[in-house]
Amino acid sequence: MVARLPRAVVDAPTADAQRYVDALTLALTEGRILGGEGQLLARLAGSAGIGADQVEALHRRCLGHLRATALEDAILTTGQLRQLKTVASGLGLPDFFDDLRPTSPQDLMAARLR
Repeated sequence: MVARLPRAVVDAPTADAQRYVDALTLALTEGRILGGEGQLLARLAGSAGIGADQVEALHRRCLGHLRATALEDAILTTGQLRQLKTVASGLGLPDFFDDLRPTSPQDLMAARLR
């Protein structure tokens, strides 16, 4: 899903914020943020003067784009949902995708009947 995100994931207000988002997007290509990547992101945010509230807002916007990308498909699998939740948890927003459910056979039948 991350690979299908637009190149500019968010309209970052500054070049420093965009660098942070670019590094975040790159880190998420593995589906999770590993220790060194988390440290790099923290250093980028700190050196750019991006505060905790701004980081959270950037994370929410990136996760919002991931949500939109995931929902473009007719089917959301359990594995995809697990990956989304892993990413959200790694970004400190573990409840971000709690409203999503995997596509059920009933959902598919209902979609076909429309």
